[in-house]
Amino acid sequence: MIKIFIESGVNAAQKKGSKRTTNEQNFVETLVAHYFPHAVLGTDYLIVGVNGKDQLPNTQPVFVDNTLQGGTNLVLFDADTRENGGGFAIRKRKLLQQKEELGIEFDLFLWPNNHADGDFESLLMHLINPRHKGLIDCYRRYEKGISRMNRSHKMYMTQGRKGCIYSYIAAMKKNRTAQTEFSHGIWFFDNPEYWNLTSEWVFPLVAFLRQHFH
Repeated sequence: MIKIFIESGVNAAQKKGSKRTTNEQNFVETLVAHYFPHAVLGTDYLIVGVNGKDQLPNTQPVFVDNTLQGGTNLVLFDADTRENGGGFAIRKRKLLQQKEELGIEFDLFLWPNNHADGDFESLLMHLINPRHKGLIDCYRRYEKGISRMNRSHKMYMTQGRKGCIYSYIAAMKKNRTAQTEFSHGIWFFDNPEYWNLTSEWVFPLVAFLRQHFH
């Protein structure tokens, strides 16, 4: 089996009953279904939520067991930026060092495209439908307004790209069923009205996955 380890803690969310998935897991599953429709979730591959970039040691037994069973481990983590102590080169070096220290096997891909600084949301920003770019522009004006108010109050904060992408999907008109799906972690990545899964920005990840999904 191919086990794909992501940063978001989808397993914990499911146990609490608050979500069926996370947007990151939803994206990976949707992308695999789009480009590798023969792959069956739960049989051919499985998403494992690590619950944070620093929690990799806690899942060491899962890596080891899958390797012993003849499976393949893939790690999809954020490259991050120097502002939060990361960056592609730094994060890659640390993760490969952990790989050696923990004695585990995995192939590594860092969001957004396996060579640039950034994160999962950095990729999503490039996949939004240009038709709705006005929503992104609106959110950025909101952020600038908050920043201006903070010059004197220092009371407010914004959520950056995470908040921007969430607001983008939240603003879309939905029926009751879709609104419930959204609250459970479904971000409709298979809807071309919202997202472009054929963008060149997803090609590096598709090429990475193609090495393992035959």
